[in-house]
Amino acid sequence: IDTTGATFEGGETTLDASLSSQFVSALLMPAPLWPRGLKLNVVGDTARPFIDMTLTLMDRWGATSDVKGNVIVVPGGQRYRAIDFMVEPDASGASYFAAAAALIGGTVTLARLNAGSVQGDLGLLRVLERMGARTQWNRDSIEVIGTGRLAGVDVDMNAMPDMVPTLAAIAPFASSPTRIRNVAFIRHHESDRLRALATELRRLGATVNEFEDGLGIEPSVLKPATIETYDDHRIAMAFSVVGLKLAGVRIKNPGCVSKTYPGFFDDLARLQ
Repeated sequence: IDTTGATFEGGETTLDASLSSQFVSALLMPAPLWPRGLKLNVVGDTARPFIDMTLTLMDRWGATSDVKGNVIVVPGGQRYRAIDFMVEPDASGASYFAAAAALIGGTVTLARLNAGSVQGDLGLLRVLERMGARTQWNRDSIEVIGTGRLAGVDVDMNAMPDMVPTLAAIAPFASSPTRIRNVAFIRHHESDRLRALATELRRLGATVNEFEDGLGIEPSVLKPATIETYDDHRIAMAFSVVGLKLAGVRIKNPGCVSKTYPGFFDDLARLQ
C-alpha cells in the first residue's frame, strides 16, 4: 500500500464498526486536530467500552467530545496537552489469573487495578462473582477469591468480547449451563473465536452448542487433549487456565501469546 500524505480537514462520515472498534478509535484520536473536527456516525455491533475508553483518555489530554447515541462529535481546532499519566495494567491479561483463582480456588491479587479503571474487561470479575467467586475491590488492587465451585451464567458479553475465551474455557467446570450471547463479531477477530472455542472445548470432551452470536456450554467431564490455538493468543491463554485444573492439556504454538503477553507462561507457572 502506497500512502501519500495530505492535510485532513475533517467533516462527517459513517463507519461500520462491526469488525472492530479500533477503526473508530483510529478516527477519533486525530479528529481534535482537524480544522472541521469530526462527526462520526457509528453503525454495526461493536464493543462500546473500548470507544468510551478512547474518548475518556482523549478528554484527559484536553480534547473534548460529545456523544449522543451512536453519533460522536469531536470539535475541531483543539490541541492535546501534555500530562503525567500512569498507564493501567492490562485487564485483559489479568483475566486469565482471575479465572484461574475462580476455577481452582485460592486468591489472586491484581495490582494497580480498581473500580475506577477505564477498562471494560474488568467486567469479567462481576461475571465471576455471579459464578461463585468473591472479589475484594481495594483502592490500588483487586483480590479474586475462588471457592473452587462454579455455577453457570447467562451473560451478554458484547461489552467485553475479549473475555469470551476466558469465560468459555472455565464454563464446562460449572454446575449448570453457561450461555454466552451477543458476540457474533468475534468471528472476525484473530480467529473465528466462536468456532475455535466450540471446536477445542469439544476436543476436551465438553458439550457445546455453537450459535451465530455465541455459545451454549454444558457442565462436562473433560479429558486431556492437545489444543489448537489458530495462532490466536487469547485461545492459547484461555485454554492454559484449563490445564491448571485438568492434567494433560497441551497447547500448540504457545509462542502466539507474544502478541500481547510474552511472559504469560512464566507468570502462569508462579500460580503452581
